[in-house]
Amino acid sequence: MSYVSSYLRCISCVVVFAYLLFLPFLKLYTAGMDENYLLTYMPLLAVLVEVLSFIRFPSQNVITFAGHFKETQWRSIVEAIINLSGSLILVVFFEKIWGLGIYGALIGTVVALLYRTNDIFIYTNKKLLNRNPFAVYKTCIINIVISTVLVLGYRIINPTLDGYMPIVLMAVILCTIMVPLSLVLSFATNKNAREVSINLIKRALKKR
Repeated sequence: MSYVSSYLRCISCVVVFAYLLFLPFLKLYTAGMDENYLLTYMPLLAVLVEVLSFIRFPSQNVITFAGHFKETQWRSIVEAIINLSGSLILVVFFEKIWGLGIYGALIGTVVALLYRTNDIFIYTNKKLLNRNPFAVYKTCIINIVISTVLVLGYRIINPTLDGYMPIVLMAVILCTIMVPLSLVLSFATNKNAREVSINLIKRALKKR
């Protein structure tokens, strides 16, 4: 479980990093173009798509290694149907009301990914690992809380990024702060990670 927690924390770091710098970079890149390019909520939706795609990889790998591809194939088909039908309906709706069809496509994808990611978590833990999936959801919730705190802290500081160099410098600063902080917070909130780390430290000290 410590591997899954570490993986999810790394994904959270990358996602928060991308979310915070996406819009400042887009504003510079599209300077002088149509303001419709600057879609305020697009970074959030794009990040949700990536998060829901990546966090299920460990559980999806368990299904693959267990040879349960055929047993879960119909669930993937349901995901595709939800994605396609939902996106088509929402694209028309958002385009007609606000002229922002891309929001509809992203929301349709998010809904489909939510269904399938939860389905994979439940199937893997109950059918294959014979355990309660609560531990995975707990890890996800902790990562969401940590990521939210980091984003709010950034919003309070609200740095001015009016050029590519400031964005690059901010990227370096964020990496320097977020990675160690995320590791410390994950260590503090994950019992298995603490036990593994303490045991490794004890073994290293004994060898000396």
